[in-house]
Amino acid sequence: MATRDQIYRACKALGNGQAYDFLKYDRFVRDPNLIIDVYNNLDKINRLYKLLRASKMPKIERTPYGGIVKHNIHHAGGAWDVEEVYTENNQLKGVIITVIIRGEVFILKCGGFSANKSEISGTRAFRAFLTACKVHNIDLRSYYIDNGQEMKKEIEKPYISMFNRYKAIEGVNHLDLNSAWAAGVCVDYPEFKPVFEDLLTKDKLFPSVALGYCQSRYVEYRLTNLPKAGINNCNRAIE
Repeated sequence: MATRDQIYRACKALGNGQAYDFLKYDRFVRDPNLIIDVYNNLDKINRLYKLLRASKMPKIERTPYGGIVKHNIHHAGGAWDVEEVYTENNQLKGVIITVIIRGEVFILKCGGFSANKSEISGTRAFRAFLTACKVHNIDLRSYYIDNGQEMKKEIEKPYISMFNRYKAIEGVNHLDLNSAWAAGVCVDYPEFKPVFEDLLTKDKLFPSVALGYCQSRYVEYRLTNLPKAGINNCNRAIE
């Protein structure tokens, strides 16, 4: 079993921590450490991840907006989580490893991130999604399902990444539809159309990234029905 001392040293090997007060801390990202050169830091990143997996530290409790829940005494004793961040074409950009330990919080962004660009994380996109739903009087709780983790198996692989399906079509090397996943959701749930229209005015990545978050453990897979409709209906449209 990994010790907290080992985890703390592994975190320090990748960057500096920030003072953590579990009674006040409720932000998602505060001055993260950017580890753009993953290749030369791979051993350090893998060591930290293996230590975290081997530890008994609990996962960080998040707010619906992606912040760290305040007033959680368990965080003061140590907690961690990992979030995947995707590009516009649904390719993995990198991961954000967050570790609370020894009164510090380490936020390590590992991958193709940039200090000069705003990266779209699942929590940020989902936060915007929640806000847009409230504006249009949509209560997401009414869409909750109990079998979301099992339903994930019914989500098809997006055709956009399955080049072998259409590589024989002359002159075609990329196949996609604008805002396809959002449009796919609206096939089954047309009431979401104004929600996604609002999101697209803020950032064209928000709808797709938010839908990815809907099928994650951070919302206990309770909204997997939305990305299932989005992706599967998108594939039908492409067919």
